[in-house]
Amino acid sequence: MRRTKRIAKRVGIGALAIALGVTGCSAIYNVATSAHEQSGRALAPSGRFVEAGGVLTHYERFGTHGSPIVLVGGFLEPSDTWDGVARVLAGNHRVFAMDLAGFGYSERSGRYLLADWQRQLDAFMLAVGVSRALLAGHSLGAGVIAAEGLAYPGRTSGIVLVDGDALAGGGPGFVRDLIVDPYRTSAFRIVLGWDWAMREIIRKAYSPERVHIGERELERWRRPLRVDGTEGALARMISNGIQGLQLADLARVRVPAAVVFGQHDTSVPVASGRRVAAALGAPLTIIPGAGHLSQITHPRAVAAVIARAAK
Repeated sequence: MRRTKRIAKRVGIGALAIALGVTGCSAIYNVATSAHEQSGRALAPSGRFVEAGGVLTHYERFGTHGSPIVLVGGFLEPSDTWDGVARVLAGNHRVFAMDLAGFGYSERSGRYLLADWQRQLDAFMLAVGVSRALLAGHSLGAGVIAAEGLAYPGRTSGIVLVDGDALAGGGPGFVRDLIVDPYRTSAFRIVLGWDWAMREIIRKAYSPERVHIGERELERWRRPLRVDGTEGALARMISNGIQGLQLADLARVRVPAAVVFGQHDTSVPVASGRRVAAALGAPLTIIPGAGHLSQITHPRAVAAVIARAAK
């Protein structure tokens, strides 16, 4: 019995020593890599900033005339993911692509709840002098624009949901419980600096087929993730779960709507797109060959749906 207790004690001490060692190494790694973080203003390669809903908000602008269109990205998406779509639309519209709080080059600020992002969007429109606009939102952004359409139908000429069902979800609870510091920050920074991991994550969102992800495309996604405060913002979002509306809320949206999905979207099932299109009484467009990021891989097809909704 005594021998068993001694062995158990040694094992316990050894396990504690390993845990303390890993924790210490993780903490040291986090301090050593923190120098890569910078402000959104310092990292933004181009674009403009306005104060919107208490958030320093980064955005891009395209076009000089025509009715306004506001483009809202999804989880981890910088506003330049809309560049291809915006340039097509800019011939006949004034187009604004904004970064939600916590993403792109906008400030890492707030509670990262749907209501906060919706207020930011509404304040952004007023800040750039747009009293009424067509709204298009990708993935998480679909929920934000649907919430705006529900809250302020008079300021929303229509909504286009792009690869997003606008619905809330809880997210895996065990993942939320495991995301603690210093391991959270270490894991995030290791993946951020690991080209292979970044390429695989991006590929799966782009297309079911293997596509080449070059250095320029890697930097498009990596650069905004270096904005100071990103790790903490993402941890808060994970603890909040997937933000969105309920299906019954979508049925109460009274502005014109359209839904467009990539045929091979594995992040949000096309079946979910059909369900929300039915709830909104909206047409559903399926883009052949596209994955979750159809606004990048098939910008003209996405722009065509948005342009039809803007007429």
